[in-house]
Amino acid sequence: MKNVVIVSGVLLVISSVMFSPAYAQVTQNWVKSISGVGWKDDRLRACAVDAAGNVYVTGATPPLSGNIEDVMTLKYNSSGVEQWRVRYDGSYGSDYGEALTVDASGNVYVAAYSRGPSNGDYVIIKYNASGTQQWLTRYDGPGANVDDPKAIRLNSAGYLCVTGTTYSTTSLNDITTVFLDPSDGTVILQDTYNGAGNSDDAVAAMAVDGSGNFFVVGTAKSTVFLGSEDIVTIKYDATGNWQ
Repeated sequence: MKNVVIVSGVLLVISSVMFSPAYAQVTQNWVKSISGVGWKDDRLRACAVDAAGNVYVTGATPPLSGNIEDVMTLKYNSSGVEQWRVRYDGSYGSDYGEALTVDASGNVYVAAYSRGPSNGDYVIIKYNASGTQQWLTRYDGPGANVDDPKAIRLNSAGYLCVTGTTYSTTSLNDITTVFLDPSDGTVILQDTYNGAGNSDDAVAAMAVDGSGNFFVVGTAKSTVFLGSEDIVTIKYDATGNWQ
């Protein structure tokens, strides 16, 4: 016997023979909602979970007045009880959290876009397990133009890696990856990738393997089919060396 269920306009056919009730049921544990100022948008960009089940989220929320955005980062425990929330206002315009990661001690590392006095920069912020800011690093890319981080990861060798899209000196997008010391936020080295098509390149994601190698994945304009994009994957070893 088959049952027909309509969910959000999508027709689902569920076979009672193939699926047992144990696999068909989903239990919602908790839901939390952040409401900013009036009708203005609050935007979630990224989340992470630590070994204890604490949940961390970052994104953007409007300030108490005006239309520009601030970075908002929150921590919930495993039961959904808010532990802390912090804002970052770069003072020059809109700021928003793009990515975050958490280490074994509960320190949180947020990569944010932050409007500077002329253009946007990478801003990397470290908070301890109680939500107290430990350091903040602002990074202006090689083209001194708009820089927007998209991913942040920490490896077992103690390197913090942030990657994103930066405008080059020719006003085209390149992939720029920055390696930092997580203890104080010092930039150790940086690498910029300009694809073979010498055109716009963009980051999609980053991952770390068990040996601490970083893998950056994105797109680059094709040299074969004009106007199309190719997939590009870049590997760095555990200390940031191009592989």
